[in-house]
Amino acid sequence: MRHRGLGHPKIPGNAPFAFPRTPTPGPWILAPDPHPRIPTPNPRIPRDPVSTNNDLSPMQLTGAEKRAILFVGLLLVLAGAAQLRERPEVIAAEEPVVDLRVQLETVDSAIAETERRTRPLAPGETINPNTASEEDLDRLPGIGPALAARIIAERERGGPFRSLEDLERVPGIGPAKREKLKRYLRVE
Repeated sequence: MRHRGLGHPKIPGNAPFAFPRTPTPGPWILAPDPHPRIPTPNPRIPRDPVSTNNDLSPMQLTGAEKRAILFVGLLLVLAGAAQLRERPEVIAAEEPVVDLRVQLETVDSAIAETERRTRPLAPGETINPNTASEEDLDRLPGIGPALAARIIAERERGGPFRSLEDLERVPGIGPAKREKLKRYLRVE
């Protein structure tokens, strides 16, 4: 069977053109290059016009790189000097020094008052609105600090409460609220 087309490369007679007897160096034959390329500097790295040695190695810096490093160093020195110069002065406190013991006692008393106000009434415990403090009145269900203050203000203005119905003199206490408070109050 005969090969059509360009012919078989190993049989020169079958080829439409003649092959040379000695193969020429090509990409498939490893032969030393008779004309070695002369290394040239990287065209992307600019040459230093000041230096006479233009062979750039990875450890050498160009003049532009040296100037850039010097500029960054100068900026760092100037920034440090500006921070030292603009350091704020220590300002003495104009307010009097606060004693921590007094502050702790104030906080402790506020915590104790809050616990007294939020402690619920024990079963069967009753309160006399004529002698109770604001904190004790605040413990009653449905009575907050504002209403407890109004009960005390009305007690001081209009005198002691003679009966539970007299509590209706206080703004914010009507017949419904008086009925809810009836089992927690005693008038003496």
